Amino acid sequence: MANTFIHLPPNGSSAAAVPVEVIVNANADSIEIRNQPLALLLDDTTTANITYVGEAAVGASTAASTWRIKRINETSGIVLQWADGNGNFDNVWSNRASLTYS
Repeated sequence: MANTFIHLPPNGSSAAAVPVEVIVNANADSIEIRNQPLALLLDDTTTANITYVGEAAVGASTAASTWRIKRINETSGIVLQWADGNGNFDNVWSNRASLTYS
């Protein structure tokens, strides 16, 4: 089952305020709550048929180990893999091409 995304306004706030995003992952029985925006970087030029997607706190250095990175491989279909095999915010965006994905 895919992730379920729910966007809620902050406690009692108007809809114009920054929303809280709740992600429920049915496969891993986990819930992630974000109440701050994330920086998003995309790289589809480093390797043919590969797109890297990085997320980190706004203002994070690309050399800091604070990035969650996934790789989309379109060589044979579409395969989505995570750096270090997880969605943790502990990778360096500048090293995305040399990380281990699963």
